[in-house]
Amino acid sequence: MRPRAGIPEDRDLSFEARSEREGKGFPSNAPVGAQVDPTSTDPRVDVPLESILCTDALSRRPPRLPDHEAESRALGCMAQVLADSPRTLLQSLAQEIQTTLQCDSAGISLLSNDGTKVQWAAVAGSWKPHIGRRSPRDFGPCGDVIDRNAPLLFRRFERRYAHLQSIAPCSEECLSVPIQVAGESVGTVWAIMHTDRRGFDNEDLRLLLSLSRFAASARWAVASLHAVPDPGDAPYRTLFDLAPVAVYSCDAAGVIRDYNNRAASQE
Repeated sequence: MRPRAGIPEDRDLSFEARSEREGKGFPSNAPVGAQVDPTSTDPRVDVPLESILCTDALSRRPPRLPDHEAESRALGCMAQVLADSPRTLLQSLAQEIQTTLQCDSAGISLLSNDGTKVQWAAVAGSWKPHIGRRSPRDFGPCGDVIDRNAPLLFRRFERRYAHLQSIAPCSEECLSVPIQVAGESVGTVWAIMHTDRRGFDNEDLRLLLSLSRFAASARWAVASLHAVPDPGDAPYRTLFDLAPVAVYSCDAAGVIRDYNNRAASQE
Protein backbone atom coordinates (compact mmCIF):
# COMPACT_ATOMS: atom_id res chain seq x y z
CA MET A 1 0.00 0.00 0.00
CA ARG A 2 1.44 3.37 -1.04
CA PRO A 3 1.48 6.10 1.61
CA ARG A 4 -0.74 9.10 1.13
CA ALA A 5 1.05 12.21 -0.12
CA GLY A 6 2.49 14.41 2.61
CA ILE A 7 1.88 11.87 5.40
CA PRO A 8 4.71 9.83 6.99
CA GLU A 9 4.59 6.18 6.04
CA ASP A 10 3.95 4.97 9.58
CA ARG A 11 0.63 6.85 9.67
CA ASP A 12 -0.73 4.20 7.26
CA LEU A 13 0.08 1.41 9.69
CA SER A 14 -2.51 0.17 12.13
CA PHE A 15 -2.16 1.08 15.81
CA GLU A 16 -1.21 -2.52 16.54
CA ALA A 17 1.48 -2.49 13.86
CA ARG A 18 2.97 0.75 15.17
CA SER A 19 2.95 -0.60 18.71
CA GLU A 20 4.73 -3.77 17.58
CA ARG A 21 7.42 -1.72 15.85
CA GLU A 22 7.94 0.46 18.93
CA GLY A 23 8.25 -2.67 21.06
CA LYS A 24 11.12 -3.78 18.83
CA GLY A 25 12.97 -0.53 19.42
CA PHE A 26 11.63 1.62 16.61
CA PRO A 27 10.37 5.14 17.39
CA SER A 28 6.69 5.55 16.50
CA ASN A 29 7.50 7.67 13.45
CA ALA A 30 10.61 5.86 12.24
CA PRO A 31 10.46 5.16 8.48
CA VAL A 32 9.13 1.79 7.47
CA GLY A 33 12.05 -0.48 6.76
CA ALA A 34 14.38 1.23 9.26
CA GLN A 35 16.85 -0.99 11.03
CA VAL A 36 17.72 -0.95 14.73
CA ASP A 37 21.05 -2.22 15.99
CA PRO A 38 20.20 -4.29 19.11
CA THR A 39 23.79 -3.93 20.40
CA SER A 40 23.81 -0.12 20.22
CA THR A 41 23.63 1.90 23.45
CA ASP A 42 23.50 5.26 21.69
CA PRO A 43 19.87 6.56 21.68
CA ARG A 44 20.77 9.08 18.98
CA VAL A 45 21.40 6.49 16.30
CA ASP A 46 17.84 5.72 15.25
CA VAL A 47 15.87 8.60 16.77
CA PRO A 48 16.88 11.93 15.18
CA LEU A 49 15.82 15.20 16.74
CA GLU A 50 13.39 16.03 13.94
CA SER A 51 11.44 12.85 14.67
CA ILE A 52 10.34 14.18 18.09
CA LEU A 53 9.70 17.81 17.09
CA CYS A 54 6.21 19.00 16.17
CA THR A 55 6.56 22.77 16.64
CA ASP A 56 4.63 23.52 13.48
CA ALA A 57 1.56 21.89 15.07
CA LEU A 58 1.18 24.98 17.29
CA SER A 59 -0.08 27.04 14.36
CA ARG A 60 -2.15 24.22 12.84
CA ARG A 61 -4.29 23.65 15.90
CA PRO A 62 -7.56 25.59 16.31
CA PRO A 63 -6.69 29.09 17.53
CA ARG A 64 -7.91 30.44 20.87
CA LEU A 65 -8.54 34.04 21.79
CA PRO A 66 -5.74 35.54 23.93
CA ASP A 67 -6.47 34.97 27.61
CA HIS A 68 -5.31 38.36 28.85
CA GLU A 69 -7.14 37.89 32.13
CA ALA A 70 -5.15 34.76 32.97
CA GLU A 71 -1.94 36.44 31.87
CA SER A 72 -2.63 39.52 34.00
CA ARG A 73 -3.44 37.40 37.03
CA ALA A 74 -0.28 35.34 36.62
CA LEU A 75 1.95 38.39 36.16
CA GLY A 76 0.33 40.02 39.17
CA CYS A 77 1.01 36.95 41.31
CA MET A 78 4.64 36.85 40.21
CA ALA A 79 5.04 40.56 40.89
CA GLN A 80 3.76 40.00 44.43
CA VAL A 81 6.22 37.13 44.95
CA LEU A 82 8.98 39.36 43.65
CA ALA A 83 8.10 42.04 46.17
CA ASP A 84 7.52 39.74 49.16
CA SER A 85 9.76 36.71 48.68
CA PRO A 86 12.13 36.98 45.70
CA ARG A 87 14.16 33.94 46.81
CA THR A 88 11.15 31.72 45.98
CA LEU A 89 10.59 33.26 42.56
CA LEU A 90 11.68 30.29 40.42
CA GLN A 91 9.53 27.72 42.21
CA SER A 92 6.58 30.12 42.30
CA LEU A 93 7.02 30.68 38.58
CA ALA A 94 6.94 26.93 37.86
CA GLN A 95 3.73 26.60 39.84
CA GLU A 96 2.21 29.62 38.07
CA ILE A 97 3.06 28.16 34.66
CA GLN A 98 1.36 24.89 35.56
CA THR A 99 -1.76 26.75 36.71
CA THR A 100 -1.95 29.21 33.83
CA LEU A 101 -1.27 26.70 31.03
CA GLN A 102 -3.29 23.95 32.77
CA CYS A 103 -0.49 21.48 32.11
CA ASP A 104 0.60 18.45 34.10
CA SER A 105 4.17 19.51 34.91
CA ALA A 106 6.16 22.71 34.49
CA GLY A 107 9.67 23.80 35.29
CA ILE A 108 12.74 25.96 34.82
CA SER A 109 16.04 24.45 33.69
CA LEU A 110 19.28 26.43 34.08
CA LEU A 111 22.73 25.90 32.62
CA SER A 112 25.53 25.09 35.03
CA ASN A 113 28.32 27.65 35.39
CA ASP A 114 30.63 25.60 33.18
CA GLY A 115 27.90 25.11 30.57
CA THR A 116 28.13 21.30 30.53
CA LYS A 117 25.03 20.40 32.53
CA VAL A 118 21.43 21.52 32.84
CA GLN A 119 19.75 21.54 36.25
CA TRP A 120 16.03 21.49 36.93
CA ALA A 121 16.06 24.48 39.26
CA ALA A 122 12.29 24.48 39.85
CA VAL A 123 9.56 21.97 39.01
CA ALA A 124 5.82 21.89 39.68
CA GLY A 125 3.26 19.16 39.08
CA SER A 126 3.84 15.46 38.51
CA TRP A 127 7.60 15.86 38.05
CA LYS A 128 8.13 17.98 41.19
CA PRO A 129 9.98 15.14 43.00
CA HIS A 130 12.75 15.56 40.41
CA ILE A 131 13.74 19.11 41.39
CA GLY A 132 17.52 19.41 41.20
CA ARG A 133 17.94 16.70 38.57
CA ARG A 134 20.84 17.24 36.18
CA SER A 135 21.08 16.21 32.55
CA PRO A 136 23.68 16.63 29.76
CA ARG A 137 23.81 20.04 28.11
CA ASP A 138 24.74 18.60 24.72
CA PHE A 139 22.01 15.96 24.55
CA GLY A 140 18.63 16.91 25.95
CA PRO A 141 15.55 19.05 25.26
CA CYS A 142 16.97 22.08 27.08
CA GLY A 143 20.17 21.97 25.03
CA ASP A 144 18.18 21.72 21.79
CA VAL A 145 16.15 24.82 22.67
CA ILE A 146 19.29 26.73 23.65
CA ASP A 147 21.08 25.67 20.44
CA ARG A 148 18.22 26.87 18.26
CA ASN A 149 17.46 29.86 20.49
CA ALA A 150 13.78 29.41 19.72
CA PRO A 151 10.67 27.77 21.20
CA LEU A 152 10.27 24.07 20.43
CA LEU A 153 7.40 21.62 20.85
CA PHE A 154 8.50 18.04 21.57
CA ARG A 155 6.40 14.90 21.38
CA ARG A 156 7.35 11.92 23.55
CA PHE A 157 10.97 13.06 23.80
CA GLU A 158 11.96 10.01 25.87
CA ARG A 159 12.25 8.16 22.56
CA ARG A 160 15.43 10.15 21.86
CA TYR A 161 16.75 10.96 25.34
CA ALA A 162 17.38 7.70 27.18
CA HIS A 163 18.26 9.47 30.45
CA LEU A 164 14.62 10.64 30.70
CA GLN A 165 13.06 7.21 30.27
CA SER A 166 13.24 6.43 33.99
CA ILE A 167 11.05 9.41 34.93
CA ALA A 168 7.34 8.74 35.44
CA PRO A 169 4.89 9.64 34.17
CA CYS A 170 6.29 9.91 30.66
CA SER A 171 5.70 12.97 28.51
CA GLU A 172 3.20 13.31 25.72
CA GLU A 173 4.15 16.87 24.71
CA CYS A 174 6.67 19.39 26.03
CA LEU A 175 6.59 23.06 25.09
CA SER A 176 9.87 24.81 25.90
CA VAL A 177 11.18 28.36 25.38
CA PRO A 178 14.66 29.79 25.98
CA ILE A 179 15.57 32.05 28.91
CA GLN A 180 17.65 34.93 27.64
CA VAL A 181 19.91 37.15 29.73
CA ALA A 182 21.82 39.90 27.90
CA GLY A 183 21.03 38.22 24.58
CA GLU A 184 22.40 34.83 25.66
CA SER A 185 20.32 31.70 26.31
CA VAL A 186 21.01 30.47 29.84
CA GLY A 187 18.22 27.93 30.30
CA THR A 188 14.64 27.09 29.44
CA VAL A 189 11.12 27.36 30.77
CA TRP A 190 8.95 24.37 29.95
CA ALA A 191 5.46 22.91 30.26
CA ILE A 192 4.55 19.24 29.87
CA MET A 193 1.40 17.26 29.17
CA HIS A 194 1.62 13.66 30.35
CA THR A 195 -1.54 12.57 28.53
CA ASP A 196 -3.19 13.41 25.22
CA ARG A 197 -6.17 15.17 26.84
CA ARG A 198 -5.13 18.28 24.90
CA GLY A 199 -2.22 19.63 22.89
CA PHE A 200 -0.37 22.91 23.29
CA ASP A 201 -1.21 25.75 20.91
CA ASN A 202 -0.04 29.25 20.03
CA GLU A 203 -1.86 30.77 23.02
CA ASP A 204 0.09 28.48 25.34
CA LEU A 205 3.27 29.64 23.62
CA ARG A 206 2.33 33.31 24.05
CA LEU A 207 1.64 32.83 27.77
CA LEU A 208 4.83 30.84 28.32
CA LEU A 209 6.92 33.52 26.60
CA SER A 210 5.30 36.20 28.74
CA LEU A 211 6.00 34.36 31.99
CA SER A 212 9.53 33.43 30.94
CA ARG A 213 10.60 37.06 31.35
CA PHE A 214 10.48 36.55 35.10
CA ALA A 215 12.80 33.56 34.73
CA ALA A 216 15.35 35.76 32.95
CA SER A 217 15.32 38.26 35.81
CA ALA A 218 15.54 35.48 38.40
CA ARG A 219 18.47 33.85 36.56
CA TRP A 220 20.38 37.13 36.74
CA ALA A 221 19.80 37.29 40.50
CA VAL A 222 20.94 33.68 40.98
CA ALA A 223 24.16 34.41 39.08
CA SER A 224 24.76 37.51 41.19
CA LEU A 225 24.27 35.56 44.41
CA HIS A 226 27.12 33.22 43.45
CA ALA A 227 29.39 35.94 42.11
CA VAL A 228 30.50 37.25 45.52
CA PRO A 229 30.71 35.63 48.98
CA ASP A 230 28.11 37.87 50.64
CA PRO A 231 26.01 39.75 48.06
CA GLY A 232 23.40 40.84 50.60
CA ASP A 233 20.17 42.15 49.12
CA ALA A 234 21.73 43.79 46.05
CA PRO A 235 20.81 41.03 43.55
CA TYR A 236 17.21 41.03 44.73
CA ARG A 237 17.03 44.81 44.52
CA THR A 238 18.15 44.54 40.90
CA LEU A 239 15.70 41.69 40.30
CA PHE A 240 12.97 43.94 41.75
CA ASP A 241 13.96 46.78 39.42
CA LEU A 242 14.25 44.55 36.31
CA ALA A 243 10.81 42.97 36.71
CA PRO A 244 8.81 43.15 33.45
CA VAL A 245 5.74 44.54 35.26
CA ALA A 246 5.12 47.32 37.77
CA VAL A 247 5.75 46.15 41.35
CA TYR A 248 4.71 48.02 44.50
CA SER A 249 5.51 47.12 48.09
CA CYS A 250 3.05 48.30 50.73
CA ASP A 251 3.02 48.25 54.51
CA ALA A 252 0.22 46.85 56.68
CA ALA A 253 -1.73 50.11 56.34
CA GLY A 254 -1.65 49.95 52.56
CA VAL A 255 0.87 52.77 52.17
CA ILE A 256 3.31 52.31 49.28
CA ARG A 257 6.82 52.04 50.69
CA ASP A 258 8.73 50.94 47.62
CA TYR A 259 8.27 50.49 43.88
CA ASN A 260 10.36 49.44 40.90
CA ASN A 261 11.42 51.23 37.73
CA ARG A 262 8.44 50.00 35.69
CA ALA A 263 6.04 51.36 38.31
CA ALA A 264 7.86 54.71 38.36
CA SER A 265 7.56 55.03 34.57
CA GLN A 266 3.77 54.72 34.81
CA GLU A 267 3.35 57.63 37.18
